[in-house]
Amino acid sequence: MTLEKVIVLPQFPNITVLITLFNEVKNLKEIKNKLIEKDRNYDYSFINPSMILSIEQLYSSIYKTLLSVENKTLKSNSVNSELILNLSNMNKIVDSLNRFGINEKNDNLIVVKFILQDDDKLSVKDHLMNLEKIIKGELVEFNDINLMKLVDLSQIKKTFKLNGESDNIERLSKLIIGITQLK
Repeated sequence: MTLEKVIVLPQFPNITVLITLFNEVKNLKEIKNKLIEKDRNYDYSFINPSMILSIEQLYSSIYKTLLSVENKTLKSNSVNSELILNLSNMNKIVDSLNRFGINEKNDNLIVVKFILQDDDKLSVKDHLMNLEKIIKGELVEFNDINLMKLVDLSQIKKTFKLNGESDNIERLSKLIIGITQLK
């Protein structure tokens, strides 16, 4: 059993996407500082999993991000921040990072790496080894069951203005995907 997800979409054969989930991360402040310093060892999207309702929601935003890369229409400085912006219903990157990026009150992280065949000489295995070195936490299987354990449903409903909706996860996930895709 592999704990990480590795995807290559047929429309983007030159880009591999690595997705991992870490629990009980002890060095969130250090990771955030390294991101601010633009340390190349931290060239990943670090996402607050309490705001991710389903794998489908994340995949949808990954796809939208890859379209922006392909069409050279990034709205942010990097592919990593573009993914976080695409997860959000907001248009301001700072607001998106505050809600969907590293949250020091939550000790869990989803980490996504876009591996561009032409630019990135490191393999998926190399990136996994680097992540296990820089993140002091437990790597767990990335799946909907583990995600659901981390979700803050009330915060998600508040953020996406879905307070009147039922707690039906499948319906909420589809609504969120629609909101973010149409933004």
